Amino acid sequence: MSDPYDRFDEMTGLVQPRTEIWWLVLGTVITIALYVGGSVAFIVSAMFLLAPAMPEVAAFATGVGVGDTPVSVLLLLSTFGVLVLALILAVRLVHKRGPGTLFGISGRRGREFWYATGVSLAVTGVTMAVSLPFADLSPNLDPARWALFLIPALVLIAVQTGAEELVFRGYLQQQLGARFNSFLVWGVLPSALFGVAHFEIASAGASAPFVALAAGVFGLVAADLTARTGSIMAAWGMHFANNLVAILGVGVPGSITGLALYLTDMPIDDTGAILPFLILDMILTVFVWYLVRRALRV
Repeated sequence: MSDPYDRFDEMTGLVQPRTEIWWLVLGTVITIALYVGGSVAFIVSAMFLLAPAMPEVAAFATGVGVGDTPVSVLLLLSTFGVLVLALILAVRLVHKRGPGTLFGISGRRGREFWYATGVSLAVTGVTMAVSLPFADLSPNLDPARWALFLIPALVLIAVQTGAEELVFRGYLQQQLGARFNSFLVWGVLPSALFGVAHFEIASAGASAPFVALAAGVFGLVAADLTARTGSIMAAWGMHFANNLVAILGVGVPGSITGLALYLTDMPIDDTGAILPFLILDMILTVFVWYLVRRALRV
């Protein structure tokens, strides 16, 4: 029986040399420092250049209404472009690696991305078609205004999800995989960190641990797909599809709602109301993972 992760061996072979843990820690610290500093510079620049014409920019810079308006959502997503640049610079400086190695082995990258995106959107579409007639939704953004922001939103959601996949699967998982053979290390650890990164007690309240758990489950699925395909593209496709629906489709009050066409009647900090949907989300994540695996034959 063949090793289901043989392509991951090829992927981890791209990271030589400097696979020791201290190099990974140093690269991570440099990435975070560059990301924080670059984001501050980006926000300050946006405030000076755009705030006179767009009051939302000034509010975003002060932390008011972040994610509540279309402009603030686009600005928030734009900061992930800074993360991509920070990571590319860090891996070049620390690991002497080119940015292409973060994506994994080449071959079926485009197919993997679009298959995963399509499968994810199809499952979500069927689920929403069945459940929405029973849901209590309220209109949020005017459709004409929504359409105006659609193209930049699609691009920036791709940037945001790609940035997270590059960091957690293309960097952390790949570097750990080059050093350790255990899925518990290169699969579970980055997934746990991915969950922790989505732990937001200020906005989610008592629901924060369950939101983080759902993110962690997605992280495990994404880690497995990355290892089976040898690239981040299938995981990126699933992530992209998930955030398309969450950001542009049906938003949850208390999360990023500025570009959502509709809002649910359940705020994210209402644990009793939101928990069943988080459980369903985790089940659907595993189901989509299975279908993507079947579609890609991995």
